[in-house]
Amino acid sequence: MKRQLLLFSLALGACSRGAQSPPVARASTRPVPTTIARVEPRPLLQGETPTQEIMERVEETSEFAGNSQGLEQLVRALTDAIRRGDDARANAIVAPVRARRSPLLLALTFEGGRSLSGYLTGPASLPNDALITRARAWTAATSISVHLATGAEIVRGERAGEYASELRRIGTLLRDGVTFYRVSFRYANGRTEHSDLWVYAGARWMFVPEPWRFAEGSPDRATVVPTPATFARVPPGRSR
Repeated sequence: MKRQLLLFSLALGACSRGAQSPPVARASTRPVPTTIARVEPRPLLQGETPTQEIMERVEETSEFAGNSQGLEQLVRALTDAIRRGDDARANAIVAPVRARRSPLLLALTFEGGRSLSGYLTGPASLPNDALITRARAWTAATSISVHLATGAEIVRGERAGEYASELRRIGTLLRDGVTFYRVSFRYANGRTEHSDLWVYAGARWMFVPEPWRFAEGSPDRATVVPTPATFARVPPGRSR
């Protein structure tokens, strides 16, 4: 009898163990390491960091569209601010249009950047107050019109009435597909005045007064110290 009770107890214990749920594997809460290949944008110029180049373009994005309508709006906003005596607004419009080399290089060929960039930026560019002084005369205009031509059209001499003829002196230094602008102002006495060169590059408008003055061989090159004095592009594929 005792032997039967022992066998019964053992069988009952086996049944109880078989009824238990199998152990469940718990998911690990530890983060799984991932590897993401990060591609840094390559800066245009030696000495500039990718972050600097990106932030420069973001911060200086123009409030005016990069086309003829946008440029007309810029000029009208500037002349309206001057008429109202709103110096803060006038300076806010003018301050970003001074030529700076990173965006300017987007409008110039490699050779153009090498030979012209240092002369068109820094002290060589038109100060803000000087541009505002020019714009004061524009406030008397009865009509404004915007003219444009691409670098390729300028080289070929096409659309000659749309830009200053002197611009052809540096035509081969301008990027073929970039559009260059000038604004015409007509006054009540029938006189028409034209602005200097405008270009939209690097998400900003730039005002570039008489860039042909610094074509190689021009005597004006001797009157300005290039900024910076040395200029070099980053060679393709250079490690950082």
